[in-house]
Amino acid sequence: MPEYGKPEYWDQRYAANDTHFDWYLSFASLQAHLPFDAGLSKSSPILIVGCGNSRVSAALYELGYEKIINIDISSVVVDQMREHYGTSHPNMEWYTMDACKLDFPSEHFDLVLDKGTLDALLCGTDSQENATRM
Repeated sequence: MPEYGKPEYWDQRYAANDTHFDWYLSFASLQAHLPFDAGLSKSSPILIVGCGNSRVSAALYELGYEKIINIDISSVVVDQMREHYGTSHPNMEWYTMDACKLDFPSEHFDLVLDKGTLDALLCGTDSQENATRM
């Protein structure tokens, strides 16, 4: 089984194919399940965990939610996404970061969105421990 919890796996995957890809659901399908009517304002800070090369954060940005921080364990995809969206979505931020070792204060975000990172962690070494840390 591939080591989905390792940055090397994802770096290699994204270096080989930089096409946008959404695991599980597209943003259009996911949108109905987001808490837009539950107090999430356009100025709410949002964290996208394991952003990969999904268009989810771009779609949120285009709806007016511009305070978005994207993190991924792969520096390759973070660089690709920063280059792709840096000009058109200037307020979005991109960081190479392990979801198990976040570098943000507690309760910093009004919405934390994870579409597939937990599944990836559960397929790797020390899966239960890493999932608990996330």
